[in-house]
Amino acid sequence: MAWIRTSVAITVVVGTWLLAVAAPAGAQAAREEPRIALVMGNSAYRETPLRNPVNDARAMARTLRELGFTVLTHENASKRTMEGAIVEFGRRLAEGGVGFFYYAGHGLQVRGRNFLVPVDADIDSEATTRIAAVDVDLLLEQMAEAKNRVNVVILDACRNNPFERRLRGASRGLAAVDAARGTLVAYATAPGSVAADGEGANGLYTEELLQALRVPNLKVEEVFKRVRIGVTERSKGAQTPWESSSLTGDLVVNVTVNITTPAAPPAPAPDRESLFWMSIKDGSDPAAFEAYLKQYPNGAFASLARQRMASVTQPSRALGTRFDGTWNVTIQCPPPRRPRATRCGFRSR
Repeated sequence: MAWIRTSVAITVVVGTWLLAVAAPAGAQAAREEPRIALVMGNSAYRETPLRNPVNDARAMARTLRELGFTVLTHENASKRTMEGAIVEFGRRLAEGGVGFFYYAGHGLQVRGRNFLVPVDADIDSEATTRIAAVDVDLLLEQMAEAKNRVNVVILDACRNNPFERRLRGASRGLAAVDAARGTLVAYATAPGSVAADGEGANGLYTEELLQALRVPNLKVEEVFKRVRIGVTERSKGAQTPWESSSLTGDLVVNVTVNITTPAAPPAPAPDRESLFWMSIKDGSDPAAFEAYLKQYPNGAFASLARQRMASVTQPSRALGTRFDGTWNVTIQCPPPRRPRATRCGFRSR
């Protein structure tokens, strides 16, 4: 039996909150706030299982972790598990900071009240709805009692309603929520309209929302404007997301700051005198040292230049060195012993 998919409602309660903030080095960083998220996805229903809620929940959890949240996740949860997780979530929120709740799965509205449907729910009347399903007011009450600064609630909970025909007081979609001051209420489509489930791994609206949340430096109004354009185009006008906003300040989602590391200053270049000295210091031409001293008589290397010039101009006394001067030699010969001696030191024969 094919069920008609009804509207998907997304409720976002926001204040002045930054999903992710990168402060430039050296700037005074804002105080870090604890940020915690509870993400639930129910798909494995006995009567009408759903394809995308668990996938949607996993994708949202990954995105929130990337944005700095501590994320608690539950998949295909029973009523007891859901209610226990919500109470624990409220306790964690009492520590302050930002709270984020995301639910994907069956949801229904009975007499103006919204209910989330656990996978073990057995609903056959309006009365059993209050017993078998999880009242959204439980979540909102936990957040109110926590008195933390900002809370975000996303309910993707009307993919179809398998219990609609059994409940006289049930209506299509979830009940509309007016945006209180400092809040923004967003719906995947106008209340009472049909929202597409999407052909991929995620629902159409959630898929567009995930992409928009990752875009750097968008204000929250720009995020939902981008989602609205994307969903409207992809559904060819059959689904137009809708928002109700009472924001009193700017909310920038996924803030990024490009930090440019200044380049290290270049090493000082040698001056002309140093370059001159480096070019001659290992040479042996006295003219080069003389030229240096002429140009830099009081230079940093003048003393060394004089020493080097003196060393290269001093006559070498090493053995075997060629001498091209005048020799002055005195030779003394002893008197000859025999008449036949004719030369000094030699005998004639």
